[in-house]
Amino acid sequence: QQASAAVTACLRAVGKSDDQHFQNYHRVLNRDRFSTLLAARILLGLTGLLRPTSTAIVIGADDTIERRRGKKIKGVGCLRSSKKHVVKCFGLKWLSLMVMVKLPWSSRVWALPFLSLLCRAEEKERKRKHKSSIDILMICVGLILRWLPERTIALVLDGAFAAVKLALVCVGEPGSRMALVTRLRMDVNLYHPPGEQPAGKRGRKPLKGGRQRKLKEWAVRSDTHWEEVEVDWYGGGRKRMPVFSRTGLWHSRT
Repeated sequence: QQASAAVTACLRAVGKSDDQHFQNYHRVLNRDRFSTLLAARILLGLTGLLRPTSTAIVIGADDTIERRRGKKIKGVGCLRSSKKHVVKCFGLKWLSLMVMVKLPWSSRVWALPFLSLLCRAEEKERKRKHKSSIDILMICVGLILRWLPERTIALVLDGAFAAVKLALVCVGEPGSRMALVTRLRMDVNLYHPPGEQPAGKRGRKPLKGGRQRKLKEWAVRSDTHWEEVEVDWYGGGRKRMPVFSRTGLWHSRT
């Protein structure tokens, strides 16, 4: 739909809106063969030029809902916004990846999309294993690392993508070029790193140490050491915010 609207705008700009065979110009979108991944790779490379090579490329990812219904539309599912505030709607769920850049003529950060993928609803009759939006994003992480072999990447997500398996893909190897920035739940389980084991001790080596306090406990304690930092804010402004930093091991049994 966005591509069709862009073609229509271009034809009107060149004075072709009154052509009797106006619809033929749109057939280039469904009759020509093109690779979506190749186009995404070219767009990512062009938008990456807007960032200096010495700085990291910030990539954001989020899902959006296209409200569509019909018997001939595949992949339609019933989606809800959250557990507490339930708002159900039928439509297609798209996962969009975008490069976050600050253009010289704007005070705000722009999100320039380069790839959108359909997250199909789970179907019981389907033989293939269902891929969630997190599973699809894990595949996209591997693509981005191959497309940008010499750049440092920061992947920024919201709390819906806070998953241990996604974090393991981003920092899979020592010296990984991708950092994951996401919002954790306030009741997430964080642990200390496992300590050194005595020599000669038999059995499996522990994967984690003692459990740390919950984030919500640190937020209300009077002895929590807060530091004020100045960060970029909406509308191109600056804002001072209290920050508490601590290192913890995010562990999952799966």
